[in-house]
Amino acid sequence: MTGVIYLIGVVQALFFALLLIFKRNRHRADRYLMQFFLLMALFLLFAYSNTIRLFEEAPMILPIIVLVPLLYGPTLYAYVKVLISELKTESDFRFRYHLIPTAAYFIVIFPIFLNENREDLIGFYVERFIDLPLYINIAVIIQYLTAPIYFLITLFLLIRHRNRIITTHS
Repeated sequence: MTGVIYLIGVVQALFFALLLIFKRNRHRADRYLMQFFLLMALFLLFAYSNTIRLFEEAPMILPIIVLVPLLYGPTLYAYVKVLISELKTESDFRFRYHLIPTAAYFIVIFPIFLNENREDLIGFYVERFIDLPLYINIAVIIQYLTAPIYFLITLFLLIRHRNRIITTHS
């Protein structure tokens, strides 16, 4: 039953992404929102593959599965920044700092995926904190903390923008 819910979420996310792709007079923020929906569809597709245990047959999809949630926060943050006109250009160098946690996580976790022992790879994905080195446990904790941290950062950004509007237009 949960597999069906995941597939419905995939279809909805892809539908909204397609609406944004074919939208006329697209705003720059629409591109970031489309990327967020595509990431959500990809993650829900992987969640569905987890319910049918696909990763046991194809364990090399695991690096993508663990990286997708790390991109939610920066994508949502960029969407809000562009929406409230604080991210001025596409190549704003300061925004690239938000991809450092994702890159660091991938560098720490990548050696596990080079391991040819499928049981170790599946064990990492299924049993996260059991018999793993400390640096990998820290990386996994960082993975779990990025979404709530970015949610709070984005919330404070929106509150600051609301206060700026209130003081400017009152």
